[in-house]
Amino acid sequence: MGKLISLFNCYYFIGIFIFALMVNLGSAWPYPMSRLERDPIMVGTIAATIPLTVLYLYFIALISHRLQSSGNRFVKQRNGTGLVFFVSCTALPIWLCHLLVLYFTFTAVSAKSLFSAAYFAADFWFFAIPLISYCSYLYFYPLNALFTFKNSRVLEEEQRVLRKQIGSLTTTCEDLSAAKRRMRNEKDELLRTKEVLSARLSVLESRESEVLQLWRQERSVDVLFTYFQQAYLQYPLDFEGDLCMYHIVLVHKSAGVYFVILVNGMKMLLNGEGQLKVLANPWFVNTSQNVLVNMLFCKKELIGIPNRQGNKLLQLRPPYRTSLEEVYTCSKLDGWLISTRRLKDNFIGFWDYNNLRKMDESRLLERFNI
Repeated sequence: MGKLISLFNCYYFIGIFIFALMVNLGSAWPYPMSRLERDPIMVGTIAATIPLTVLYLYFIALISHRLQSSGNRFVKQRNGTGLVFFVSCTALPIWLCHLLVLYFTFTAVSAKSLFSAAYFAADFWFFAIPLISYCSYLYFYPLNALFTFKNSRVLEEEQRVLRKQIGSLTTTCEDLSAAKRRMRNEKDELLRTKEVLSARLSVLESRESEVLQLWRQERSVDVLFTYFQQAYLQYPLDFEGDLCMYHIVLVHKSAGVYFVILVNGMKMLLNGEGQLKVLANPWFVNTSQNVLVNMLFCKKELIGIPNRQGNKLLQLRPPYRTSLEEVYTCSKLDGWLISTRRLKDNFIGFWDYNNLRKMDESRLLERFNI
């Protein structure tokens, strides 16, 4: 690292020497010997320009350091506006100072005026162009100045990290804006979907209302079953700690304990609250000594049982008979669905039209905690 710095400074002083030659020889740069022979003090002038140039470089480095450490917004932008501002703050004062130095030096040895058209058309640019070029270079690479100041490298590193963070934040903001636009589009899509579903729901509710109205007029359990099938039973069983009456196909008593058989075949223990509500619900009919069946899931007709005179077999509606047969044997199901001769009148009485007129479909929506 030390070797690199020494080599860097060596290049700097070579450049300073060349700059001193350019400034003093000016338009005579292609023919230096003629000007050196014509002007005996030119060598001394070149020698004096070298420390003056070093002083200029110190001033430029100092101003650059102050601007960088102040966090000036023009300098931080690293664009055309910032470059013009930086060059104005560094090159312009040096140019004015250099003109004053030349003025007093020139008038001391000559009666001619320095500020002539010939000077600004030729020799002036040998000073201005290198100066502006160097200041522009230092604007983009401030750490390459001949003179560095305390914490300047740390400051530049912090500014580099800060610029990187600003770039990351800009990218993040752009990503957030894009995500916001996507969410807005998704929201609009959801709203459109909601409108479509609302329209479909209105149609379904209208149809359900018609079906429910038909049940109330005709008192057909088949019609009521169609309504519940469309409105409730087509969805997966998800009671979340509560059961509705339309979840239960039948209730059976075993060893003094009541169990419910649900539409999906699940068997659950019936607690005290549920027992009271189910036994009091008119949709559950006691068809045998230990079984109550939900009439919503039954057909009106009974089937005779061979060799069991007087006993009949209840018919479950096909979808639920099939689902229960996947869990229980046919003989087990038939044992629950027997309507005994003694309790057969309960089943027949339920289907009496006068009784159906009293039946309230909302009792099937009653819930209880399990």
